[in-house]
Amino acid sequence: MYKLRTTILIIVMCMFPLIGECATYQVDTVAESNALSLSSGDIVEFNSNSAPFRFIDSPLTYTDGVTYRSFGGGKAILTRSEETNLTDDWTDLGSNIWATDNDSFTTDIGNIILDNKNAAIKSKVESLTIDGSFWYDSTNDRVKFHSTSNPASRWDDIECAISLDISRAETGTDGVIIENLEFMYGGRHAINIINSSNITVQNCYISWIGGGDQFPATKTNRIGNGIQIWESATNVFIRDNVLWQIMDVALAHEGDTTNRVISNVEWIGNTVYDCGLYGLQYWQNGIGSTLSGYKMDNNTLVNSCGAGWVIGQRWNTFYYPAGIGFYNNKATINNFSIKNNVVYQDTPDTGQYYENRCLFIGGAYFDDVTELDFDNNCYYRLSGEMIKVDYPSAGQDEYTLSEFSTYQSEKSQDANSIALNPLLTSSHRLSQASPCRGAGTNNSDIGAYKYYKGFTATRGTGTITISGTGTGKVTIK
Repeated sequence: MYKLRTTILIIVMCMFPLIGECATYQVDTVAESNALSLSSGDIVEFNSNSAPFRFIDSPLTYTDGVTYRSFGGGKAILTRSEETNLTDDWTDLGSNIWATDNDSFTTDIGNIILDNKNAAIKSKVESLTIDGSFWYDSTNDRVKFHSTSNPASRWDDIECAISLDISRAETGTDGVIIENLEFMYGGRHAINIINSSNITVQNCYISWIGGGDQFPATKTNRIGNGIQIWESATNVFIRDNVLWQIMDVALAHEGDTTNRVISNVEWIGNTVYDCGLYGLQYWQNGIGSTLSGYKMDNNTLVNSCGAGWVIGQRWNTFYYPAGIGFYNNKATINNFSIKNNVVYQDTPDTGQYYENRCLFIGGAYFDDVTELDFDNNCYYRLSGEMIKVDYPSAGQDEYTLSEFSTYQSEKSQDANSIALNPLLTSSHRLSQASPCRGAGTNNSDIGAYKYYKGFTATRGTGTITISGTGTGKVTIK
């Protein structure tokens, strides 16, 4: 009932990449794919027409020099979750409590996603009184769920997200490309890049991530990031990805260890919406660490804090959520660029998310805002605190939308930035009336997407009007 679903994973082994000769291997399970001896230059292709690839017992572990991507015309789905869609998967314990079998889940379940649109409410305690809430029973390795009837009779798809990473680049990983994949339903991180170099993640979708119990003994915090860089990183590029419904941070760079080296890292062209704590976040607590050549440019962040499935589901109150956040730093910083980003927030403050601002800079160990270089950004939060700068030595400075020019003057940052409604479309692109058009560096557009204007083609007495947001070629005969 809870066995790893058998799928077909196509492994293309490029044994002689310089002359284009490749051998093709097929394996029947995801576990077999991790056991293969891959070499630099190989390509792993996941069939986008297959059922989701479920990494249950172990994560997808990236191998040096290998490219991981989809084939088949779409994005293959990679998860770390188990379905419990059969009525036989649930036992009625009475009083609207249903349970999976003992030993069905040997690891904490971070989240249960219902029909890809709602998240069940995770409880700290065994006593369940709210319909649609659940508790992970670590004694019997099972899930208990409050439902007025068998959960499988109420929802077509019940995804139990395991509180482990979906994929990992372990310490020392080098030369990996991850592209055109979709990561969903994981109780911890989707892509965890640990002390690695020469890594590219591009054109991926990531959603419904996080919820795992970080401290099982005290149950004080739930975690889960979309793409996380942990500590050292050299030549790591995170580009043109779309992330939503993330518990904590969509795009995170974090670290604790001393003497880490961070060089040439880029977060460019990403779109984030409906997430919990931050769209983009940086913090490093390692004394003696160095950072040089770092970019957070041309991203679009829409309600990337204080939104999504996590509302009402935190186990603690967080006081510093933001679209872009810098929280604690002990590294020596040289050349850190934050430019051409759209940061839009209209989520209300709640008891768990205090002040869902666009920008937060501070926490302990940040000495001066001049360590960072902000410019040509667009910030917008109509009411409440929009920007907060908090240094232990200088106190807290808070700025609303109407006080943006004061922030620019006092902090000598964002000289060419704007504080206006970016007027985005429903797909988070620039509308024709957007003030972000031409307001970026060298008159470029601000945000992840350039504005593309529709055009009119005329022939004879007839007129053909073509509109859209893409590029392409039209031939009129």
